Amino acid sequence: MENDPLTVDQICLYEKPRRKAELGRDVLNLDDFSKKFHFQRRPSDSCKHRLKEYYKNTLSHFSLLEWITSLVPLLGWLPEYNVRADLVNDIVAGFTVAIMHIPQGMAYGLLAGVDPVVGIYTAFFPVLLYSILGTMPHVSMGTFAVISIMVFAPVSEFSTTLESSPVPQVSLPSPVLNIS
Repeated sequence: MENDPLTVDQICLYEKPRRKAELGRDVLNLDDFSKKFHFQRRPSDSCKHRLKEYYKNTLSHFSLLEWITSLVPLLGWLPEYNVRADLVNDIVAGFTVAIMHIPQGMAYGLLAGVDPVVGIYTAFFPVLLYSILGTMPHVSMGTFAVISIMVFAPVSEFSTTLESSPVPQVSLPSPVLNIS
């Protein structure tokens, strides 16, 4: 009798269980929420109106000094720099980073297929530039192996095509250095 098919009457009596959530509060849909808390959507403003409000709020708090300091953060922290307390520590940290970056830059230069001095340049100049224009004090700048390997392919391709085709060497006069 357990395997007997269900009759139409039995199927009509069978109800699907209703899902209920016991949250300790009413479950609201958007319409109920709007009625209960008197929520009304603002009509969407035009793009022109939103831009006008944004620039009005932004320009009312504009300061030329803050803007320049955001472009060159060195100007913000340099006046507060304590030379007696921090200079020795910063010099030691700079030499420590240089000891690591010089051979690493040379190795990455060789890995990229360029002269080792180019690797030293890529280790030195980004750090120097970031010390003036950077906004994060705890960041590590420099090259790494993946970039060097990715650079190797175009460098080797262009260096072989330039060596195979004769290109006339042009010397430009310079008032400071003789660049040839």
